[in-house]
Amino acid sequence: MRKPFLCIALRRILRLTWLSELSALSTGPGAGREKVPDMTYTFSRKVQLDNSQAVYNGLNLNLENWHPANRTASGTVFTAYLCPENPNIEPKPAAKVQTADGAAYQGATRFAPLHNGANWGGGRSIWGQDFAQRVGTCQGVILPVLTKDSNGRPTTNIRTGDIIDGIPITLTIVEKWDSQGWSVGGWGGSEFHVNTSPVYTGGDPKARMVYTGSFHEDGPRAVMADGSGAVLRPTMNRQLWYFLITRHGGEVIKGDQVPPLDRPDPIQRGEAVEDVQVPSVITRPGSVQP
Repeated sequence: MRKPFLCIALRRILRLTWLSELSALSTGPGAGREKVPDMTYTFSRKVQLDNSQAVYNGLNLNLENWHPANRTASGTVFTAYLCPENPNIEPKPAAKVQTADGAAYQGATRFAPLHNGANWGGGRSIWGQDFAQRVGTCQGVILPVLTKDSNGRPTTNIRTGDIIDGIPITLTIVEKWDSQGWSVGGWGGSEFHVNTSPVYTGGDPKARMVYTGSFHEDGPRAVMADGSGAVLRPTMNRQLWYFLITRHGGEVIKGDQVPPLDRPDPIQRGEAVEDVQVPSVITRPGSVQP
C-alpha cells in the first residue's frame, strides 16, 4: 500500500488548494498576485490548509524564500510532499539552489524537499524548448505570477471555465524526480517544465529537478484538474502528453488514441477529500520523517 500514498497526497494538495481558491476567488491558485514569488503560492497555500498555521504564518510571501525570516518555514519538511519510493529527501542549502540563469540563492536557508510540480504548461530557454516552440507557454492551469504568456499577455488565475479541453483530462500536478524545494517557486522548484515525455530518462541532475519523472516503474503519479489521480506511462506518445498539459489547446485526439489513465489509488471520483486520511507530518527543519 505504499504506492498509492503519493497519489492520495497529491490529490489532497490539489483539492484543498484548487477548490479553496475557486470558492474564495472563483479562480485557481497561481497568477494574479503582485508580490507572491512564483509557484511558491500553491504549496504555501497547502501548508495553510493542512492546519499548519504556524508554518504558514512563518512564510512571509512578501520576502524572498531565502530571507532569514523564512528560514524556518522553508526548511520545514512535509511528508505529504514526498514519495516514499524517492531517495531524494535531503534539504538543499541555499548555495546549491539556483535560478534558471544559474545564479545561486543567498542566505543560509536549507530548503525542504518536494517530489512533485504544478503544471504551468511551458518551457523557458533550453528547458521544455520543444513544447514552448510547438505549443507555447503558460498553457497549463497553475500559472506563474508576474510573467507573460507566449502571446505577450500578463498571466491571470485560471478558472474552471478556462479549461475547455476537459477538466478530467487536463493535468494539474505531476510527480518529479527531484526538486530544489517546496518553497522554491518556478524553475526547478514547485513547477515542472514540459519535456517531450512524462518521464525524463537522462542523468542531468538539473533536468531531474525541472522535468517530470518517477521512481515508480509504471510512471509518475499525477493529479487531473477534477482531483482524480492518474499514472502517466513512460511510453505515452508526445502528442497525448502535450494534449494532457494544455487547458485550451483544441487538439484533435480521437477517443481510441487516449489510453485509460491508470488510477493507482482506491478513492472513487468525487469522494470528499476530507474522508481520506493522509498524514502530513511536519518535522523539524532539515530532517525527514521516517
